[in-house]
Amino acid sequence: MWYDSGKVDELALRTLGSELPEAVAKSGLSLEDDHDWQLTPQDIEVFFSPYGPHDVTRGYDFLVIVQATSRPERQQRLKSARIAVSARIKAFIESGLKFGVWLQLVDAEWHESCTARRS
Repeated sequence: MWYDSGKVDELALRTLGSELPEAVAKSGLSLEDDHDWQLTPQDIEVFFSPYGPHDVTRGYDFLVIVQATSRPERQQRLKSARIAVSARIKAFIESGLKFGVWLQLVDAEWHESCTARRS
């Protein structure tokens, strides 16, 4: 999430950090019929970055960027998921803040490193 540090205070950041994982997990991106593609709030990572002096933001106080692994089923739900995340943010964030939500489906892989065997 990118944000204007002059407009988005610490309380708003803490609230977004605690509420966004559930908002994204319940947005419709979770594929309940396929165990490997179900999302829980524990699967969601939230990163914060203040706007830099050269960023051009068109007046938005914060921008939420959600990236999820691309799946055909998610593509069909993209618009409704974006609307759901936006609605959840409106429900728990201070009124008067202007924000945008981007949902992107990307190719990704996740791995866990293993200890190398010694011969």
